[in-house]
Amino acid sequence: AWLTGKNIEGIVWHHPDGRMAKIKLRDFGLKRSQSREPRRSSTPVPRVTVIAPGQTYVGKQGFSYGAGASTETVGSKHICMNILPMPAGAKAKVHYHDGIETIAYMLEGECAVYHGDKLDHRAFVRTGDQIFVPADVPHAPSNESGAPCKWLVVHSSGSDQDGIVLLPELDLVLAVNS
Repeated sequence: AWLTGKNIEGIVWHHPDGRMAKIKLRDFGLKRSQSREPRRSSTPVPRVTVIAPGQTYVGKQGFSYGAGASTETVGSKHICMNILPMPAGAKAKVHYHDGIETIAYMLEGECAVYHGDKLDHRAFVRTGDQIFVPADVPHAPSNESGAPCKWLVVHSSGSDQDGIVLLPELDLVLAVNS
């Protein structure tokens, strides 16, 4: 925005190719507005919390996770993020997240993710790749790479342990496939 005194006259637009345009409020039939100090709320600021590395827990999927932002650590309600280190040869218990979506980013290494009603699909994820698993889709990561890998995992729920449904009948299928 550009100002004249305390009045906002319009905006300056910078195009990605380097061009610039001034757009005057009056060109659109708009009146100048008075600038003002930002509003200060009397309500307390929500907790901003740093989670230091080192806290761990064992999840229903059979792994030891690095605790991140979640209901358990910061009181989040709709999203959580944790670190999942997987040793070479490690496999998760087959599961799905009831009504909860998952996005995982491969920080280090490589890993296969088996998915589908009969685990009849396999995605291979490498360092820098992300994988999206829709809600209610059976899946299980299986580290077949011969080296450890490390995931950053985000769920659309306050806790990554919410809504987990284990599918032990598919664990044998995973053992045969991987």
